[in-house]
Amino acid sequence: MFRGYLLTALGVVLSSSATAQGNLESIRRELLREGVALYEAERASWVATDLLPTTGVASHFVTATLSYTVADSVRTLLVGGPTAASRVLAEFRFGRHHISPKGARRRGGRALSEHELRLLSFRRQAEHDAQPLLAGTVPAPGTSLNAVVLEWAGEVRVYVLTGTTLSGLTPLGGDLLLRYSPKAGC
Repeated sequence: MFRGYLLTALGVVLSSSATAQGNLESIRRELLREGVALYEAERASWVATDLLPTTGVASHFVTATLSYTVADSVRTLLVGGPTAASRVLAEFRFGRHHISPKGARRRGGRALSEHELRLLSFRRQAEHDAQPLLAGTVPAPGTSLNAVVLEWAGEVRVYVLTGTTLSGLTPLGGDLLLRYSPKAGC
């Protein structure tokens, strides 16, 4: 009888362990997917910014950069104009997992779509919300703040990342994740 209880207990422990391992693997996969999405959006923004001179648009006219994923591509918009009248100055499209200057497809200026206006409003809200959280810490000399918007797991996540503006400088820390309900009005 004791042996039966022992075998039952061992079965429960092994079953729980297998379930926990499965949950950890699921969490690991989800974190990796989100990390890749974040990398792709940030990479697309960097490449589009590097390609800005090819558009004929002067950099001082760009007030925001917005990258987002549509199916198998990442779109990066270089946005300009006053907040109330923002518009796309240039757009670059990249194949996911193939974000490079040679793979970029460029489009000219146009109005922002409703979806893009919404994402841009979340980006601007996050930049505003981040200021008191980062007061006195960043941007440090040689750094800038880069906001990356991801629609993820039923919410809008805005990563405010500290980027470098100098060769040979690698900033550590000073990054934020701000989460918003997609139903929230910004």
